[in-house]
Amino acid sequence: MNELSVTKPYQRRRRFSREFKAQIVAKCLEPGASVSRIALDNGLNANMVRRWMSEAQRADKTPGFVPVKLPAATSAPSNPSVSDKRSTIRIEIPRPRRCGCSGVACGAGPSMCCFAPGPVGMIRIDEIWLATEPLDMRAGPDKALARVIQVFGSARPHCAYLFANKRGNRMKVLIHDGLGIW
Repeated sequence: MNELSVTKPYQRRRRFSREFKAQIVAKCLEPGASVSRIALDNGLNANMVRRWMSEAQRADKTPGFVPVKLPAATSAPSNPSVSDKRSTIRIEIPRPRRCGCSGVACGAGPSMCCFAPGPVGMIRIDEIWLATEPLDMRAGPDKALARVIQVFGSARPHCAYLFANKRGNRMKVLIHDGLGIW
């Protein structure tokens, strides 16, 4: 028996220069141009040319941030009053020890604690920036921080950066408190 072996010629993946891609994309963006016709005329696959077009559009859009206007800052009361029973919040703490509400005994009992109402200053935020491009919610804080660094050069202290997903129904917040990232 004679065996016939047919070998395919080695097909190398073609590489195209950025200039060539830009030239093809520019032709495709002209009014009335057919992407398939331009691709066929240049010996290219139309899907590849469409991918080049979408990559060129994405490259034009650099991710940015828009500042969010904050209302005037209100300072937390330095000496919160716990005398008004209607203005306190009670939280059960499963520890058999006395409460230390700002150095004033609240008389709530060994398993209760009182907190004064109003804003409690934990992390100072001077600016809030809203991302203009969506962020994949599976991304961790390192990817969000990379986007902040790409735009600003570094994370600014006392700033919050808000990221939304593509649908706009979920948000991720990255906060730099001057010491680290939250």
